[in-house]
Amino acid sequence: MKRLDRLVILAVSLLTTLIAPLTVRAQIDAQVNAVLRDKLLSHAQASIEIVRLGNTAADIKVLYRHDSDIPMVPASNLKVLTTSAALDRLGPDFKFRTQLVFHNGSLILIGDGDPTFGDAELLSRVGWDVNTVFKNWAVALKQMKLPDVKDIVVDDSIFDSNFIHPHWPIDQLQKRYMAEVSGMNLNANCLDIYVRIAAPGQIVTALMDPSTQYVHVENTCITGSENAVWLSRQGETNDVVMRGQARVSSDVPVSVTIHDPPLFAATVLAENLSAAGIKHSGDVHRDRTIRGQLSKALADGDKSWMVLAVHETS
Repeated sequence: MKRLDRLVILAVSLLTTLIAPLTVRAQIDAQVNAVLRDKLLSHAQASIEIVRLGNTAADIKVLYRHDSDIPMVPASNLKVLTTSAALDRLGPDFKFRTQLVFHNGSLILIGDGDPTFGDAELLSRVGWDVNTVFKNWAVALKQMKLPDVKDIVVDDSIFDSNFIHPHWPIDQLQKRYMAEVSGMNLNANCLDIYVRIAAPGQIVTALMDPSTQYVHVENTCITGSENAVWLSRQGETNDVVMRGQARVSSDVPVSVTIHDPPLFAATVLAENLSAAGIKHSGDVHRDRTIRGQLSKALADGDKSWMVLAVHETS
């Protein structure tokens, strides 16, 4: 894999920065071909095209091709190109802004596509957890003494509503690396489960993070001689099955993806508010028109819309 990563990094570097005469083109051929001949890639298939970019169509030159017309599934290294495109389009100072808004009795969570919002793995480095932002908001709202809250609403319209790619393998949709993508995310759109063993042969305890009623876990995992805990999720539901054996309790979670991340985030927000004594009399639902309404209201100076909190992530 190190050789393959080297190849991809080389390709990206050349794609984005090279201005090459024929001598340099020959060097590119030699360097890439040398990597492709490596025995570690003897059973691999590569599709490569390296292009020198320019300001006009006439400036664009193809510097190298190897089976570039063969369609292939991109590896995870595609994130290098995705990140480059984001930096080019959004700029290095861009920040995701997740907003909490109050209007007509509704508390509204407006997502900005932040992929790190409530990410337990990242936040643990600063002593935060999945619920920290929601808990902080709840404390602030208690001090504000808001009028009675009716509904908890989420607007995820910054992205479309296609949570998964139609060509993703169905039998892997429960795995963390296949989490759904949306305009409002929480904990990488996964539920983390920590195992606590019991007496031999007895059902283990499954501690959910975040703890939520949004997901139902059917736990048949027992305390046994092996460490093999399996999680699966039933189609477009949040019915999770936990099975297998656990030999020891673990501080490293097993994870399963959730369906419909925006409603997941809004439900966990509502649960955190309720735990802090902020009840709501309505339901939790989605409204993909709020972002546009808020933008117009702020431009018009409409005081009935209140931006209560903003969480920024760069």
